[in-house]
Amino acid sequence: GNLRSGSKTLDIDIFLEGDKVLSHHILVAGTTGRGKSILISNILWNLIDNDYCGILVLDPHDEYYGRNKIGMKDNLKKEKVVYYTPKNAPPGCKTLKINLELIKPQHFEGVVEFSDAQQQALNLYYKEFGNKWIEAIILEKKLTIEGAFRTETLVVVRRRLLYLLDLEFANNQLLCRGIFNLQAGFTTINDICSELEQGKIVIIDTSSFSGAIEILIGSLITTEIFNKYKYYKMNGTLKDKPIVSVILEEAPRVLGREVLERGSNIFSTIAREGRKFKVGLTAITQLPSLIPREILANMNTKIIL
Repeated sequence: GNLRSGSKTLDIDIFLEGDKVLSHHILVAGTTGRGKSILISNILWNLIDNDYCGILVLDPHDEYYGRNKIGMKDNLKKEKVVYYTPKNAPPGCKTLKINLELIKPQHFEGVVEFSDAQQQALNLYYKEFGNKWIEAIILEKKLTIEGAFRTETLVVVRRRLLYLLDLEFANNQLLCRGIFNLQAGFTTINDICSELEQGKIVIIDTSSFSGAIEILIGSLITTEIFNKYKYYKMNGTLKDKPIVSVILEEAPRVLGREVLERGSNIFSTIAREGRKFKVGLTAITQLPSLIPREILANMNTKIIL
């Protein structure tokens, strides 16, 4: 844009160096109707010409790809845009399916508020049954360690997992109704990470999900890419990788003071440590006052609308 002085707009261009800005986090703050989505659309439109970054967009309003309006699908370099949606994927786009076995108890941190006993139950089942731990809970399989927690705890955990993951248990069989699947979706998370490492813009349509499911999907992908980039730094290949930035709407859902008082999550970890590993966060919010000062202090670029 241009420099503004009082009520005057001066003929002096203002720009930010994307490779530095994106890895050091951005806060976009503004009330409804101030243009947050338009700003993000313009940022994405301009970034598509560059190879120094991959962008993960969790899109709760399905507005950035542009199914029914001008959007990223209309860019001349649209081959760099990957669009995942749970239903009626347009030609050339991908249907979002994630295998249940890819989910670990840590992915629920900052997504679902489990009590200490419930979290312990998740961890014990994961330790004993590995990738089949969710199925084991739903099918009420017994742990080797008896009496580790009360039966009521498992009943609550089972009910919440069925509801959250859109699963159904009927005729002694586990059925998947939503994006989480028992057969398909083994490579989805890895595919998305590979696309981000190729400097692509990956848009995930989360408009039909609850907030918890949207954040769970973000947690799965972000945890994987963060762990990959930590490994790249350890073996000395990080310098050859593009920056990865995660665009997160309604950021206080995972970065809010009340949420973080219950424990950290992958998004707060990236806010604190991500720049060391070339993983950035673009946090969008109407209420920046809900985000603790220590997190805001790590947001080196603040755009206030």
